[in-house]
Amino acid sequence: MTKLVTIPLYEFSDVLQENTWYDSLIMCPSQCYYHVVDDGLHYILYLRWRYDDPWHGYIIRGAANEKTMSNNLSSWSDNLFAMYGLEFREDQLSVAKDALLDLFLKYYRGGANE
Repeated sequence: MTKLVTIPLYEFSDVLQENTWYDSLIMCPSQCYYHVVDDGLHYILYLRWRYDDPWHGYIIRGAANEKTMSNNLSSWSDNLFAMYGLEFREDQLSVAKDALLDLFLKYYRGGANE
């Protein structure tokens, strides 16, 4: 079962627990993180919302926490929601989470999108 943890973004310093959503819903930007290890590779499923935008969904390969999301060893997908014609409003967070997880399972699991 997926767990939900709400903590401030500045506390994301260590490896995020696997299969747990970490929400930083501070209005703008609001951000959510989900750590997955698949076939030995670390991924962060990352959602971001800003006032003028719908939710954006990214998959970051090679990241295990907020600090490693932007190092030279990690790589970001494009906004997958835009790529697949998906749009989620601010109040559709749970649907956006499910959609990003589904995209990961369909296109990234097992390192299929390297």
